[in-house]
Amino acid sequence: MSEPNARALRPGHRIALGQDVYTVIQLNGTTVTLQDQHGELSATLLGYLLTAPDFTALDAVPPKRVPQDGRISSLDHKEQRRIRWLEGQLIELETGRHPEGPPREAYDPGQHSMEERELAKLAELKAAGAEMSQRHLQRLRQAYRDDGLIGLADKRALRSQTPGATVDPRVITAIEEMLADPRGHSTVARSVILTQVRRKLDETHGPGEVPMPSRATFYRLMSYMDRGRRNFVSEASRRVSVNRPERPFTPMMALRPGENVVIDTNKLDVMCRYADGVIRRAELTMAVDVATRSIPAGIISPTTKAVDAAAVLARMLVPEPMRPGWPESLHHAHSVIPHERLLSIDERFANAAARPVIIPETLNCDRGKVYISETFLRACTSLGISVQPSRPYTGSDDTIVERTFGSMNTLFCQHLAGYAGRDTTRRGPDVAREAIWTVAQLQELFDEWVVACFSDRPAVRPGRSARRQLAACLTR
Repeated sequence: MSEPNARALRPGHRIALGQDVYTVIQLNGTTVTLQDQHGELSATLLGYLLTAPDFTALDAVPPKRVPQDGRISSLDHKEQRRIRWLEGQLIELETGRHPEGPPREAYDPGQHSMEERELAKLAELKAAGAEMSQRHLQRLRQAYRDDGLIGLADKRALRSQTPGATVDPRVITAIEEMLADPRGHSTVARSVILTQVRRKLDETHGPGEVPMPSRATFYRLMSYMDRGRRNFVSEASRRVSVNRPERPFTPMMALRPGENVVIDTNKLDVMCRYADGVIRRAELTMAVDVATRSIPAGIISPTTKAVDAAAVLARMLVPEPMRPGWPESLHHAHSVIPHERLLSIDERFANAAARPVIIPETLNCDRGKVYISETFLRACTSLGISVQPSRPYTGSDDTIVERTFGSMNTLFCQHLAGYAGRDTTRRGPDVAREAIWTVAQLQELFDEWVVACFSDRPAVRPGRSARRQLAACLTR
């Protein structure tokens, strides 16, 4: 008997049953047509033939199949349809019956030789717009016999793009040891890693025993293996990335005002003049509602303390009073907020500015000492507010308030005297001389800007087509 992996029959194979030798002529379902040495034809069941005790496959090398599912699924849908269509054509050419259609006389192995069937198939393919040479058709037949369905795929689509496929495994192991733990090391160039890997391999295996790849291949391999480790970026960026906890990231969402409110502190890019004559930048503690992107409250102070953060909460819960000198258009009665209904609830809305009053349910903050202090946490507890600190070393949890700080610099701070720029490279030579605002005056300007400008600003900028339509309406 033959080995189990040799029990696969195709037209043209020679088999032996006892002392007799047969050639497989046709496979039709579970029926096998055999031809003996004298040219006589006979038919038998495939299951009986393969389980016969005196069955032997005489082909020296049985066909071997490779796992196809994973490689075929990596191809695009167009290529998958093409190779499955080719498979049906080749099966009809070999057996005389298409998997999806009835048998046709032109491909009957009992009436036509393989060459005649190939010429008929070539004529059919040419009429269908898939013309090919007879030699190419024979190569496809051979590829399908050797590798199965994957042998019909375009080899360019199967080409592996993984760096290091031809590199000595000992080189890859040495690079892995060098890049394993990026913490606590200064950032070095890739050429330094190349020198260290070469020295390590020479010390371990002997000088010149391990072949090194070219410099370009080595650099590509290091970039591929360094994904997610960040060995070649700044130490501050690497420290944040390495220390970040492994948790699923979900974007912050809110469907109603107050459901999620973000609070944070940042320095303003404006020089302030203090009572003691010192000129320096003040700090702004600000809350932003996630659902409406509005600023419920903000407090400017020389140095932020826990009482300042608690004062922001207090200002969020009460109406903002109108200030002397503010125009009447900023009054609460002129806003889209239902003024009459709110006036019946709280009489303070009678002299309030058009700033929404939002009671936060969940307050998101970073882990600064101001926001984890007992004063701030007790204030939140007394108001029934749930405090949700951001994840350690994850600045992306507070992107909403950080983006609002960026908008303030371009929409508010740049228009004030004493603007210091976002960094020293954009700062003027004598900004301190231009500083004229005190902290109290800057607070007044900020409160008016929030009501008059930021609260009235659309959350989403209209598209180009919408702006064109608006311009056309204005010119009519």
